[in-house]
Amino acid sequence: EGKYHLDGHRKCGVCLEPEESLKLDNLCPVCHKPLTLGVLYRVSQLADRTLKEKPQHIDPFHNLVPLPEILSEVLKTGPSSKKVESYYESIIKKCGNELTLLQDYPLEDIEKASSPLLSEAISRLRQGQVIRKAGFDGEYGVIRLFEEKELQDKLHPSLFSGEAIVSDKKIIAKKNPAHPQVIAQNKKPKASEASSTQVVLDEKQKQAVEHQEGPLLVVAGPGSGKTRTLTHRIAQLIEKGLAKPEQCLTLTFTRRAAKEMLSRLEKLLGKEADKIPVTTFHGLSFKILEENRLELGLPRGFRVASLEERMEYLEEKLKIKRTKAKKLIEKIATAKSQHKNGEKDPELAQAQLALKDLRDTQGLLDYEDLIDLSQQLLSKDERLQQYYQNRYPWISVDEFQDLDPAQHALLKLLVPKAGNLFAIGDPQQSIYGFRGSSLEAFFNFNEDFEGAQTITLDKNYRSSTEIVQASQQVMEKNCSQSLAKVQAIRGHGSLLQIHEAKTEKSEAEWIVIQIEKLLGGASFFALDSGRTEGHALSELSFSDIAILYRQESLSEAIEVALSRAGFPYLKHSTRPLSEEASLKPLLKILKQQEAASLSLKEAWESLKKSHETTHPGLLKLQTLIQEDWKNFWREVSLDQDLDTLDPRSDYIRLLTLHAAKGLEFKAVFILG
Repeated sequence: EGKYHLDGHRKCGVCLEPEESLKLDNLCPVCHKPLTLGVLYRVSQLADRTLKEKPQHIDPFHNLVPLPEILSEVLKTGPSSKKVESYYESIIKKCGNELTLLQDYPLEDIEKASSPLLSEAISRLRQGQVIRKAGFDGEYGVIRLFEEKELQDKLHPSLFSGEAIVSDKKIIAKKNPAHPQVIAQNKKPKASEASSTQVVLDEKQKQAVEHQEGPLLVVAGPGSGKTRTLTHRIAQLIEKGLAKPEQCLTLTFTRRAAKEMLSRLEKLLGKEADKIPVTTFHGLSFKILEENRLELGLPRGFRVASLEERMEYLEEKLKIKRTKAKKLIEKIATAKSQHKNGEKDPELAQAQLALKDLRDTQGLLDYEDLIDLSQQLLSKDERLQQYYQNRYPWISVDEFQDLDPAQHALLKLLVPKAGNLFAIGDPQQSIYGFRGSSLEAFFNFNEDFEGAQTITLDKNYRSSTEIVQASQQVMEKNCSQSLAKVQAIRGHGSLLQIHEAKTEKSEAEWIVIQIEKLLGGASFFALDSGRTEGHALSELSFSDIAILYRQESLSEAIEVALSRAGFPYLKHSTRPLSEEASLKPLLKILKQQEAASLSLKEAWESLKKSHETTHPGLLKLQTLIQEDWKNFWREVSLDQDLDTLDPRSDYIRLLTLHAAKGLEFKAVFILG
């Protein structure tokens, strides 16, 4: 499971055993650069035998996976979560100690005491049918007993609650029988029939997935299977031979969403998914600028400047105060996203010229320059425009309602008038107007693209009837357009709770009490004071809980209350990593070390020695310390803090409503 076990290149998708690396002179077969050599390579250098040779008189041994890790996989939550702990205690009480359970306890008795799913997991463990993918070049290795799709097909059941009964032949869903993703076939499809689209889709989803050529706008209501529909559509194009993976450009709005989409495509297509370009608008624009930097006069190694760097430059160049510099930068960003220029405002025009000078002399760009310059480049060069249209003849855009005018203009250059554009989103979920997004692209779709068709997904598979109806009641009071009714397929669930508090401190304290009740008591004080009886109302762990607010300034009281209660929490934002307060001191040190000609890995090791390894900034940066300095600074400028969210870590999440978009939680509190 170590992240440097085998040799390879993460970005190239290359993972090799030591003997394979030696045959290639330790060079990557894709990019021909030196491989990142893993621990096993060094072991093989020191070893007196090959891996396949067994010493004589070897003592017998057993390969086991700890029971909490098996439960973690089945329940899709952290191995140290309260939910796993609860199930662990329950099964041990029924079946005895862990070693006996894993090695000798009768499988039929395990099934009776818990579920067929756990019984199947332990059966596979005993037979050595374990999925092992060794770590390489910064990717953690994985030891699993089920493929992800197997667990999806088995409904991710609760082991002891009796919510679902799972067997090899069928799935009997005691809840939500109408959910199309819950109805399984009694027989497995033949190999010739099996494909990504053999899964059950509802009628509208199926129409969207099977649409082939020409522009299509999919209006996807909340919880309607938007990502599922988009990924299955791409998979079908590739499986039917209509498109090559590298031709299917897929654009999302966050790098986290891009990673999630790639993960789902890998489950559908295997290694073929690695060839699919899934990126953000800014990521694509960066690639276009890299490929055409000479035409724009950009130096090698150009990057996005941090807000701090731009403010310092304007402060010195224009002899203005830092607060003034920040306001001018914000105005410039708005003008570029709105596809406007600031020439009518002399002060703004002067600041724009100064930032252009920063770009030309030092190769430091505005974040908004990425899309602005790409759009300018393609609009002036028809030959180049044609090149990218031919390179990406199939384009899919997620969260289409969030396009701003600059992104809209770039998209129209990338897609021919009657091109193969698959746009999916929901105008009722447009919440980024303050950043410049506009519904213009959504409502002008038929004018922008010839022969456009529209399909509406109106079934909500995520939320209960109570949540769907309440949200529609709120929207009706504030929406100027007529709303499409969304049907809640899950049926009825818990009622919404509304609590009126006198102050924000009392509100925060009330939330902490409710969390303790949900968790069944997370502290001795909670039990002693009678705030909770020690029995969970539902099997939740910390990571199942989110606390949302309209703006970050509202989080102070709840942070104090959670800290006092000893509850672990993580606060996430949508700011670039380069703007995160906890990261700024670390990035400053790394810049100094780069100037001192240290390699990125040397600088990282030095930084870790001088800081606590639990420092939140280190935890957020560590996944980026794989490449050279150029790639590192690019990732820091393009990644958002939210992109570092690891769903496996057992923390309560604190987020703005905007940052929470696209995430799901079992228990949600909304402040204020």
